[in-house]
Order: sequence, then structure tokens, then C-alpha cells
Amino acid sequence: MDIHLFILIFTIIFMLHNLEEIMTIEKWFNKTYPRIRKRIPAFIEEELRKFETMNAARFSFVVFLLSIPVAILIELQQ
Repeated sequence: MDIHLFILIFTIIFMLHNLEEIMTIEKWFNKTYPRIRKRIPAFIEEELRKFETMNAARFSFVVFLLSIPVAILIELQQ
């Protein structure tokens, strides 16, 4: 198989994974995070507190910004 096909398949899977995270981030922080908060190590808890106000729109913007360098790197490989 051609390496470019692998890169394309990886990119599609990566995009689907990010879409799943965008759709579930708010629900996870509202439902699951409070339940498991006490079991999380302190240093991770401090970092996660920064994201408590994260909503789907803000998260999708961050994912978009991180996708730009990935797209550039993929394009440079061709």
C-alpha cells in the first residue's frame, strides 16, 4: 500500500476521533468528572480544573487550531 493512503486513512480516523470528543466534552465534564474527581491525582486535577468551563464551541476551536499544523505537515509530505 502507498504511504499516502495510510496518511489519508489516519487523517480521517483522527478527524472522526476529534468529532467524537467535541460532541461529548460537555457531557463528560458535567456527568463523569464530578464522580471521579476524588480519584484523580492532584497534579492532574489542577490541570483539569482549567477546563471545567470548556464547552463544545471552545473545544472545537482548539481542535481546529491544532489541525492546521497537522494538515500542513501532511501536505508537505506529498
